[in-house]
Amino acid sequence: MDMIRIGQIKDKCRPGAVSVTIGGNDSRKEQTIDLHRERSGCCDRLFFLCPSCGKKSVVLYLSGKGWTCRTCCPVSPYEGVQNKTKGGADEIGYRMKRYAIKKGIRFEHPFSYTAFALDDRISLEAFRKDLKVLQALENMRTQAIFFGRRYTAAQIRQVTRGKHPLLERCTLHDLLSVLYDWKSGEPLSMDTAAVRAALLKTMNRGRQ
Repeated sequence: MDMIRIGQIKDKCRPGAVSVTIGGNDSRKEQTIDLHRERSGCCDRLFFLCPSCGKKSVVLYLSGKGWTCRTCCPVSPYEGVQNKTKGGADEIGYRMKRYAIKKGIRFEHPFSYTAFALDDRISLEAFRKDLKVLQALENMRTQAIFFGRRYTAAQIRQVTRGKHPLLERCTLHDLLSVLYDWKSGEPLSMDTAAVRAALLKTMNRGRQ
C-alpha cells in the first residue's frame, strides 16, 4: 500500500503553503491535500488534513478512497503482513514490515540499506537510524533462514527500539556484511563455508 509521511514533503513545500499535491505510483491518483501548521517552540509543525475526516495526520495511505488517514483507510496498512513463526524468520520479517510502515519506508526482502542511497531522506540522522534497525533485523532474519536461529521477544524488541549495543557499535555496512551473535554482541566466526555462503547470498540478492 502506498503511504506518505509529512517529513517526505515538508522541505519541498513553499513557505506558507496551505496545500500540497501528492500522487501514488499511478499519476491518475494525484490529489491535493490541505496542510495545517501548529506553532511548537520556535518553529512550526506541519500536518496533513485528512481529506475524508479533516483530522490532522502525519501519515496518509492510498486506497480506493484516495489519500486518507489510517482511521479512514478502508484497508489495513498491515494487511498481508502476518506474524507466523515465533522468534524465527517469519516473525522478524513481520516486525520489519510493521516497523517500515510506521517509518514510511518501503522495501522488499532481503532488506539492504544500499537501496536507499539516492533517497532524499538519507542525509537525515533519524532516517539512517531507521535503516540501521531494519538492517539489523535483516541480519537476524538471515541467520534464522540459513541456520534456524530463534530469537526471544526481548532480543527483537531491543533492536526495534534502537537499544541494542550493536546498533551503536556497528555501521550500516557492518550490519550488511558481517553476521553477528545478537546475544553476545560478537561477530560470528567467518571460518565456516556455511556462514560465508549465507552472507554472500543475502548480499547478492540485496543488490538485485
